[in-house]
Amino acid sequence: MRQFFLAVLGSALILGIAGPSLAAEPVSVFRKLGPVDLHGDGPNFFDIGAGVFNSGEGGEASLAGKVEVRIGKKLFFVGPALGIVANTDGGLMGYGGIYVDLSYRRVVLTTVLSLGGYHQGDSVDLGGIFQFREEFTLSYQFDNGSRLGVVWAHISNAGTHDNNPGENEVLVTYAIPF
Repeated sequence: MRQFFLAVLGSALILGIAGPSLAAEPVSVFRKLGPVDLHGDGPNFFDIGAGVFNSGEGGEASLAGKVEVRIGKKLFFVGPALGIVANTDGGLMGYGGIYVDLSYRRVVLTTVLSLGGYHQGDSVDLGGIFQFREEFTLSYQFDNGSRLGVVWAHISNAGTHDNNPGENEVLVTYAIPF
């Protein structure tokens, strides 16, 4: 698990130095909602994060890391996202889903809705393999297009298994356009 976190950190440092200069296309606005922009097509993002897994009440929290790729080519204002979240107790979830970006000036709200498979390891029992994941990221976008933000995420099986405790994550993320 340490190798995973070191690989993520190393990738972030390399892409953080080289990535912003590779930032491709600017974001198109699909629709203006008053002062808020609903994003259309834009650059792809490589998003890495670190924080706390199972941060809610009644559970034992562990450190977590996340790697996510969001594709900038969208259908109207909805784009595809793929990612993996892992914790230091051996819990691991790979997921795929859709995302939407809204912005007010330099503040960006990104919502990701996904489904995937969960491997428990020595981590919290979420009831089974099949899980849903929702995440909300509030970030600040820099001049080079990169974003620094905070993520709140929730994993749950939505009652598809007998046991459905769910889990919450709080992560700090850095998204690099490419």
